[in-house]
Amino acid sequence: MLIMFSAWLPMQGKALEDIQLCDNTKVYNKGDICEYHKVLYMSTHWTQNTLPEQSSVWLRLDIQNATDWTTQNTYQRASIVKFNNALFAATDWNINNCPIKHSACPAEATHYNSWVQVNIENNEPVADIQVTLTLKDDGQPLDNGAILINNVYQGLTNDNGILRLEYPLPDGSTEVEIHHQGASIRQYITPGNAYQFTLIFDDDIEVYTKDVELIGVPDKITPDTDLALSFKSPRYGNLLTQYIEDISIGQVSIGATEYLDELVKLNEHGVLLIKDKPAFLDILTRLGNDQLELCYTASNDNQQFFGKCVETYFAAAKIKLGVTPHAAHPNIDYSSVKLTALHEQSGFSLDLKLDENGKYQSGFILGGHWKLQAHWRAMDGKTYNSVAFVELGLFMDISLHLKGYQEATSIDSYYTIHAQTPSQPVALPNSTEQAQEAAEPTKELIEEAIEQTTQIVESYLQSHSFGEPFSEAGSQPPRMLFVSSKKGGIQLPFPSEYEYTIDASVKTISLFYTMNTLEFTDVYLGENHTPQNDVWSVSLQGQDGMPFYLQSRGVLSQQYIEPILQPGSRGIMNTSVTEVFNLEYLPPGEKKIKVRLTAKDKPGTSGNHPTNVGAVLIVPNITIDHVKENLRVGNTRYVKNYASIPEAPQLNTFQRTFDLAVSKLNDVTIERVKVYLVPPIGAGDEILITDAGVGSPFVTNLGNDNYRVITTFKQQAISGLLQNAAFHSFNYRFEVHAEKNGTEAVARKYTNNKVALWSLPSHIARFGSRDHGGDGWASKGTYLWLHDNSHLITKVNDISGEHGRNIGHKTHKLGTDIDTLHFTERNRNGTRNYKAMRSDVIKALEGDAVAKERVIEWISNQRAGLALLRQNNEVARLYSGTGRAFSMLPMHWLKTLMLTGQLTANSQTLDTGLGSWSGAKIRFNTIHDNHDHITLDRKKLVISP
Repeated sequence: MLIMFSAWLPMQGKALEDIQLCDNTKVYNKGDICEYHKVLYMSTHWTQNTLPEQSSVWLRLDIQNATDWTTQNTYQRASIVKFNNALFAATDWNINNCPIKHSACPAEATHYNSWVQVNIENNEPVADIQVTLTLKDDGQPLDNGAILINNVYQGLTNDNGILRLEYPLPDGSTEVEIHHQGASIRQYITPGNAYQFTLIFDDDIEVYTKDVELIGVPDKITPDTDLALSFKSPRYGNLLTQYIEDISIGQVSIGATEYLDELVKLNEHGVLLIKDKPAFLDILTRLGNDQLELCYTASNDNQQFFGKCVETYFAAAKIKLGVTPHAAHPNIDYSSVKLTALHEQSGFSLDLKLDENGKYQSGFILGGHWKLQAHWRAMDGKTYNSVAFVELGLFMDISLHLKGYQEATSIDSYYTIHAQTPSQPVALPNSTEQAQEAAEPTKELIEEAIEQTTQIVESYLQSHSFGEPFSEAGSQPPRMLFVSSKKGGIQLPFPSEYEYTIDASVKTISLFYTMNTLEFTDVYLGENHTPQNDVWSVSLQGQDGMPFYLQSRGVLSQQYIEPILQPGSRGIMNTSVTEVFNLEYLPPGEKKIKVRLTAKDKPGTSGNHPTNVGAVLIVPNITIDHVKENLRVGNTRYVKNYASIPEAPQLNTFQRTFDLAVSKLNDVTIERVKVYLVPPIGAGDEILITDAGVGSPFVTNLGNDNYRVITTFKQQAISGLLQNAAFHSFNYRFEVHAEKNGTEAVARKYTNNKVALWSLPSHIARFGSRDHGGDGWASKGTYLWLHDNSHLITKVNDISGEHGRNIGHKTHKLGTDIDTLHFTERNRNGTRNYKAMRSDVIKALEGDAVAKERVIEWISNQRAGLALLRQNNEVARLYSGTGRAFSMLPMHWLKTLMLTGQLTANSQTLDTGLGSWSGAKIRFNTIHDNHDHITLDRKKLVISP
């Protein structure tokens, strides 16, 4: 889209160009205005050879007494009103006739022919602005483009794509906005300057009005919350909202999305309200306890689109908590107990205050995984502690028991759950007989899972170099620690707990542990087994008796909360964790640290789907403490955990980076960093992406042993080959290679799962222009869906930007949303295609039989194509155009034709003869007038491996 402005200062003391001195030789028509003796007059009829004050055909315009236009007043000829920051004179008697077509006009106002705009003489700076809109690919003009100045609507471009107007410029800059079909551009102009700007207008660029705020989304939504959402501009205040284009809420971590458009409404002030609160709360309950993202897009008759996504949580749980004092101190001051709660999914923490009876009752808080800790110090200096990892459903009544050093025999002994209400019941077999009939892992598979655990720990020990960690007077520590939830029949190779004595010189220790479970082998074995929530834990307990590290999980939660389970061989799910601890904050001298592992089956189950945990405590020469994914580079923001993998020999245009925080001994020198892309087991060999020295273009030293590393394909892979769409998810493995006294020391760390985006299959036809870095990046599931279902679509424009970066879309982030051309193609450009249809509808309403046949063809093809798509099991939702008001066509004219087969406008009716049609699974809005949109169901797409 080409946008051209010109602005200049008129000569001081001169009247504006279109208000001239009255001249009796000229012909004047009704509504013409001229200046006579420094007063403005308006002609009431055609006249010539007359002057004001000499003929009754002229009426004086009393500019000084202009009043604001209202719907109740009756206006006579020459009445002067203010409306939309301009002056207007009445050319006829009228009531309730709006001076110009504007969104502020009442719905019952039917025409605007009773007024003429008055441009009065002034000495203010004035900009003569001409806006010209053209389409990039063919240079043709774009009509119906809305122009706003300082957020006030000025008018629409004509058939030549032009709107010309004069506007008084205040001191400083003036903001000009141009909107067309969801695309927008904003520029600032000042007096005395000429401007020319360029906006590339694509078929569905969806560039929303910037800098808007979505007001009314709380940090936490509770069952008592009454949402009232509106858009606000920092500069102009509340923004006009007339239409709901789209609204959804989803869970960020698992990509689940629920659509809310049937549950909401706009009130008379344009504020969005929930009209079906029970259904809304049901959706929030299904989405669970992780971070939610509410996305809302609205528009108005000025073609402004406001879109924003805001993060929130659903807090519908309550907890009743008590603290039981130690038997040696039964009468404690509960106000001296330090009680904290950490929500593991969000990082949200609470400092809780007990009442005089040692009780705490919460209001609505987040459900999910909480870490509860209590700490109390007696007068003699002894400390008493308690800790609990719990999964909070709707309600829990729990007591924490204060215990001294080494008094807790297990993690469970620190607390007692008196009552709880889960948010969703766990599905169990219908009977004992059914459970017994379920196939179970063989002893050989169970032994393989145990061996796999110990082998992973052994591999870690062999691939890392260590300092001397322990001060042991007697026996050496065990090679590793191990525990299994298997009850009997299996020889466990190592102890499940050990107290290490750490030398006083040691400043850093590293804990490595790995766990696996057979609870999810039902798919691999073809068994009728419902996975049970085996619970395991790893804890480090200091000399004060308090665990300074505790990780406890139920395996079911590890499908969506760290550490995430990864698929392994023969259905064994596994994960590994490395934690680094700084001991300098502990008292000097030798340190006693007990490592304890636990693993328990759900009570009442057979225990033949065991969960295993192995661990080792070491003093490393070098470790990678933390890995942080950088989501923003300059003005470019990427989607967390997504990366585009180009098909060789192509390279990435935009480069993603991660920051590594490293700890090392003083005599260790870091030399190189390597980054491997690690596919799932069986999906190919790992790919060496980066192998570079510190200070190279690939590895930047950020100081204090922090390094920024490129993890995308800035160069050809150093080793390994990739096939396009070979897998859905992958991991990065970082290796920091260092040297200590001539010996190599290596630290390794894996990331959690990342999602790969792949370039489109080559046989998929495209339309529209291409974004820098590409706009056709698809998840593996989408890639396969397009490969198998290409006969269901026409041409594809956008899917996702590289690495899911924002290319002007609110929804195209995850590689599962597809923009396609309409099912009737009369122009390869989506906007031209839509306008051809719009023109045919107008002609058909006026009686053009040929145009009517084209409309019937369009509606018939569109219905048939969308119907086939919505029958597809992997399609979650479809979007199509609703038809923005234009000329004689009312708002939603296209949706009306699609659903009813008929349209009435200007007392003319177009009947296609196609009858009514269901719009199930389809959302109609103006954003999608010039294209269709397919949202695939990420839960149903093929993603394995």
